[in-house]
Amino acid sequence: MAIVTVAHAIGSAVADEATTEKFDFEQYEAGTEPDDLFVIEGTFKIGDDDGNKVLELEPLPLSESGVIFGKSLKGAAAVTADLKASKRRRSTPRFGIGLHGISGYRLRVVPATSKLELVKSEEVVKSVEYKWTSDEWLTMRLTIDANADGKWVISGWVWPRGGEVPKEPAITMQSEDKPGQGKASIWGTPYSGTPISFDNIVIENREAEESK
Repeated sequence: MAIVTVAHAIGSAVADEATTEKFDFEQYEAGTEPDDLFVIEGTFKIGDDDGNKVLELEPLPLSESGVIFGKSLKGAAAVTADLKASKRRRSTPRFGIGLHGISGYRLRVVPATSKLELVKSEEVVKSVEYKWTSDEWLTMRLTIDANADGKWVISGWVWPRGGEVPKEPAITMQSEDKPGQGKASIWGTPYSGTPISFDNIVIENREAEESK
C-alpha cells in the first residue's frame, strides 16, 4: 500500500505533513485484490467508480469485515474516509471507521435501525438518530482528543461527500480512560448483498501535533 503524506484540513482541524497519512487506490488495477492490505476479515478488491479507483468490500463471504491502515497510533488521533453502500429491498449494510486497532473506538452507520453509533470493543457505547441515503457517497470522520479536564472526547461527523462540513459533531461522548494503541481502520458488513466502497482515507496523529 502506497502512503502519501499530505497537509489536510477538515473543519477547524489542520494536520501537517509529518503527522498525516493519506490512502487512495489509484495505483491499483480495477478488479485486483491488493496483496499489501492488512485485511482483518472479508474480501476486498479494487473497484472503478466513474473512473475513480476505490476499495470495495465484496458481499461474500458475509462477515464483519475490516482493513487496518497506516502507523500505530496512541492518544489523540483522527481518521476520515469516504464511503458508499447500497440497500437491496429491505436489506441494508452496516459500515464505519475506527481508531486504535480492533478493540478501539469505531464510528458506525447502521441503516437498519437509523442509527449512528460509537462502538468500543464491539459494544455500542452511544447512539443517535441518523438517516442514511443508499447509493450516495458520504464522508465520515472520527476524532479522539483530550480536554482540559483530562478526559477523552470521542466525536463523530457524517456529511455528504463534497458538502459543507458540519461545525458540530453528530455524536460525541467523554471517557475517563485513555484510548489504547493501534492503527486506524475501516469496517463493513454487507447484509444487503452488495459491495461497500471506501476511498480517500486520511489518518492524523494528533498526539504528535500536541507534543510539539
